[in-house]
Amino acid sequence: MLNLFFKSFFVFVFIFMCTATTQAQKIDFIVNYSKTNSVGDVHQMSLNGVGIDIRKNFSKIPISIGVASSYNFSEKELTSEINSPIPDSDLKNFVIVPFQLNVHYNFNRRGIISPFIGFGGSGYFIEQGYMISHYALDPNGNNNVKEIKASSVSFGFIGEIGFTTSFFDRINPFFSLKYNYVPTNEFNINYSNISVNCGLSF
Repeated sequence: MLNLFFKSFFVFVFIFMCTATTQAQKIDFIVNYSKTNSVGDVHQMSLNGVGIDIRKNFSKIPISIGVASSYNFSEKELTSEINSPIPDSDLKNFVIVPFQLNVHYNFNRRGIISPFIGFGGSGYFIEQGYMISHYALDPNGNNNVKEIKASSVSFGFIGEIGFTTSFFDRINPFFSLKYNYVPTNEFNINYSNISVNCGLSF
């Protein structure tokens, strides 16, 4: 499923780039590091991630459209007992890969520091581990513990604020704060989160 998710994203990026203007100054490539923390059910969730954001800027209005994705993973071993869909088990470790379509409004676009606000829709590939107790695996009570993985895809919305800079000609610092609303899934778990992103714009 993850391979299909990535293939769909890269096909869309290819189409997006083919339809975009060939003038390089109208397209921003942003590579970033992100730190993500839960505001949903899994309070212990803390993720590190790397991502890419491609934005096409319109020449006559301060608006850009774009696509973005990132790979976010647990920074340390994580165990949570909340709403586990498997009896006698704990949630364990996470990978979240969003695939986002976004629109941004840029303030002071020609200035050295250009704040922006944005929103969009997103699909979220979520992989989570389950640590199954020996009671669930072996009715005889042998001391066996096993981790299994399950994956799902959810659809939600994003809101973002931040700023781009133009201190230099080619490469410039970038910062944003992004809220990801991920609706409660079929297992009654909400993965909504906030990420802090910093990186470089090309």
